[in-house]
Amino acid sequence: MHHQCILAELSSRIQKLFVMLVTSGWASKQEDELVHQAGQVLTEELKREITGSRTTTKEQKTFTDLGRSIIEGLYVPISNVEPQPILMNYENR
Repeated sequence: MHHQCILAELSSRIQKLFVMLVTSGWASKQEDELVHQAGQVLTEELKREITGSRTTTKEQKTFTDLGRSIIEGLYVPISNVEPQPILMNYENR
């Protein structure tokens, strides 16, 4: 049983590393700067999961800038999607 736990943890780490590799390679070939940022955000998040490190101020700024750009409709593939209301916002609590 102990060995299964070790193998499961190693498998998870390998899968995350593989996703990082594929995502960074694919995102770097795209023309849209927001795709580059999204790829960077995902790979940084997976790296933190593997290493146990915390987000930096620079990374948090990148997350916020990416989210703001998407909300402002600058990400063309979803720019025409109408945002849905938040069903459980702070006012409803």
